[in-house]
Amino acid sequence: MKLLRGVSGDHDPPGTPAAALEDAQAAMRMVRSRAVEWKINPSRVGFVGFSAGAALTLSIGIEPDHAVRPDFIAPIYGPLGPITVPGDAPPMFTALAADDPLFGKSRFELVTQWRDAHRPVEFHYFEKGGHGFGMNQQGTTSDMWIEEFYAWMRDRGLL
Repeated sequence: MKLLRGVSGDHDPPGTPAAALEDAQAAMRMVRSRAVEWKINPSRVGFVGFSAGAALTLSIGIEPDHAVRPDFIAPIYGPLGPITVPGDAPPMFTALAADDPLFGKSRFELVTQWRDAHRPVEFHYFEKGGHGFGMNQQGTTSDMWIEEFYAWMRDRGLL
């Protein structure tokens, strides 16, 4: 399996399978090409991914081809390690739980680098929620991540 990014450098998302990135690019092209038919704004198309999908979300979010780059991204309980953030990266919303066994001990370099690139970023770090908010634990503040995401989208005029 061919991997893109993460193979040759320390500052890229974890290896994204080429086929996954190609699917994401095709999805972005299709949504934008059918925007009128689906009654959506083609300049407000986002990409959300969870866990491994969060790594894919980061890969499509820094894609140099603006035709397939989303207008905003939301990698949820995914890697927050350092990557190269383009100066025109899309706004990002991200959320993670401190007790996530995979990424909870992160140093949050992704968030810092997004901010250092002067790109909009919103980060929610919940005390509990594990990996997969609500799938393993119920009744934690991480249950509210979707409401926080909608509030962020509303604030940015994306809804």
